[in-house]
Amino acid sequence: MKIDYKFRNSTIDGFLTEYADKKFTHVMRLAPEASSLEVEFNDARGSKGNDAEVNLVLTFPGQRESVYVSVTAENFQAAIDQAKDKLDTQLRKIKEKMIDKSKESIELK
Repeated sequence: MKIDYKFRNSTIDGFLTEYADKKFTHVMRLAPEASSLEVEFNDARGSKGNDAEVNLVLTFPGQRESVYVSVTAENFQAAIDQAKDKLDTQLRKIKEKMIDKSKESIELK
């Protein structure tokens, strides 16, 4: 899986991209079929405040829908942590739905 980083209204050092890499590599375990993860860093208020926004888009090959996560926190590290937790929750829900659907189809047969 490929992780792409985009930066809007912010300059990010290598430490944050390494930190994000460590946090988001688990996605490969939860969703090995995912083709890419787009991570967008945005300083929502610019120099006026400490609102760091992280947006995630997880795409799957051959599917129209993607998984979207958007988090705003005081700093980018906290936003990355919260985004990781939200992504984990969404992926677990998707997997549970898929398992439930397969159980229902087996029961109907």
